[in-house]
Amino acid sequence: MKIINVEAIPVIIPFNTEWEIATGSNYGNGYVVVKLQTDTGICGIGEIGRFFEGESQLGIVNSILNFMGPTLMSMEDPLNINKFHENLASLKENRFAKAAVDIALYDLKAKVLGIPVYSLLGGIYREKIRVCQSIGIKELKTVLEDAAKYVSDGFSSLKVKIGVNPKQDLLLVSQIRKVVGSEIEIRVDANQGYSSAEAIPTLKAMEEFNLSLIEQPVPLWDMDGMKKVCAAIDTPILACESARTPEDVYNLAHNKAADMINIKLGRPRGITGAKKMEAVSEACGLPVTVGTMMEMGVGTAAAAHFAAACSPLADTCDCTGPTLLEGDILKESLMFSDGYLIVPQGVGLGVELDEEKLDYFRIDNGKV
Repeated sequence: MKIINVEAIPVIIPFNTEWEIATGSNYGNGYVVVKLQTDTGICGIGEIGRFFEGESQLGIVNSILNFMGPTLMSMEDPLNINKFHENLASLKENRFAKAAVDIALYDLKAKVLGIPVYSLLGGIYREKIRVCQSIGIKELKTVLEDAAKYVSDGFSSLKVKIGVNPKQDLLLVSQIRKVVGSEIEIRVDANQGYSSAEAIPTLKAMEEFNLSLIEQPVPLWDMDGMKKVCAAIDTPILACESARTPEDVYNLAHNKAADMINIKLGRPRGITGAKKMEAVSEACGLPVTVGTMMEMGVGTAAAAHFAAACSPLADTCDCTGPTLLEGDILKESLMFSDGYLIVPQGVGLGVELDEEKLDYFRIDNGKV
């Protein structure tokens, strides 16, 4: 079997809600969908987006078509995913581009073998993933309305974006707790917005409102700040932007700078790297959550399969990207029920592209 055609398709789907985090609101870079067509008729699909962290949408398309594509089509065994990464070791960084292809290779391999992707990862621990719904930075009234709506939709956990104004953030969390009651989990995500001097007193005050965890309170480079916050706060500290690679996980654990690790498939170059992050996390005794780059259905399905097979998975992930978008590119949408993401069944990722929807949302008109 050979890969005979590689497609990298740029796509944009708008949010269905206001979306801003502490580091800004300009997230219009969209997504990249990958299709790996083989001479046997089987096609592997992957997706990456929406926050590329140093890469651009069209840069990812170029990397895949002009650098990775020829490598993929020359491989004697396209099911040897480790060989793909070895062949491209000299292409430094390009983490998100490699991740999109890596996901497509896992989908392809699982389809060839007639099994779900989670079976390639050691087997399934859980058939549904508890998820929290994310609320971006916006007017207090709107946040409270959103929180009430998401709880009525069945979500029992909310992820609230903070990190711009400590006093307003404290008021925000106190008001959300009043609206949703004592049984709903509230986790906060500062997206690197605080200094450690701001974070410690602010988060100590927030703990009065029974937070389930606190995500990335200080900049990703500030290991000392993460360590100080961890030592000062009782609520578990989740490392997100500062946990991009297996080496990052080791350093966070070694420095006692995180209580939990958020794994997003784009950062460690796909499922292959995510499994390495999982292994280091487990060895260091750190629970794992599986995060989102606000992916569409394909990317979220990949995250669900990884989470389904992840041994040190904590209770709640935040893989709800499709619920915050105006559309998707799947024939059948992923199922969210009572605050859970149902892991897609069937071969591969268990999802199928809707070519008409893909054509509608792609921004290259079939040409790059």
